[in-house]
Parts: sequence; C-alpha cells; structure tokens
Amino acid sequence: MMKSSEQWDDGSEPTTPGERPLRGWLDVHAHYTTEHYVQACEASGHGQPDGMPGLPQWSSDAALELMAQTGTAAAVLSISSPGVHFGDASPAADAAARDLAAHVNDSGAAMVARRPYCW
Repeated sequence: MMKSSEQWDDGSEPTTPGERPLRGWLDVHAHYTTEHYVQACEASGHGQPDGMPGLPQWSSDAALELMAQTGTAAAVLSISSPGVHFGDASPAADAAARDLAAHVNDSGAAMVARRPYCW
C-alpha cells in the first residue's frame, strides 16, 4: 500500500471534476468474491484455492468497515484466486470462463458505481 498526500506529487491540487487526493492508504491488492463466483469455484472443485482452507467470505460493507478501521481510503479490487477459467482449452470451458468473467466484472463495476471513491 502507498500513503497518499493532500496534493499530487508536483504539489498541485486536483483540477479535473471528480479528481480528489486520497486521504489515507491505497490498497492496491484487494480481492473480492461474489456468491455466484464462490459457487462456481466450489462446483468445479476449486473450493480451496492455493492451499487456503476455503474461499473467503466477502462483503463490501465488511471491507469498507475494515478500510475505515485501518485508514485505507480506497482499494483496487480484483477477483480472488483461482480466477475464472477452471477447465481445459475446450470451447465449453472457454465459454464458461467468459460468462464468469462477465459476472465478476459486472459485479465489480456495480460496486465502483455505488462507491467510486472507495473502489
């Protein structure tokens, strides 16, 4: 994570509408899951990715609460391991991966739309 400042590196203030300096930490490696994503992982045998005991339970409310407790102003979200492609290079596995990617991207975009300065 990087500590932000009240000004840009060159000392200037933000001028573009919607720009504002962060007032806290920026978490550049934050993972999220959705219920549908967890179900798809478990159904394909990936319920314990990377040796973890299971996929993390995640909610935007809990993440925002933790961010407030730790002074984190914003987080860059990405989907949790194992990603979205669980099969071989078959057309069916590729299509399933595209569908799951569309779902997690749409879910992430909806979160950003609701809280654009947090995600």
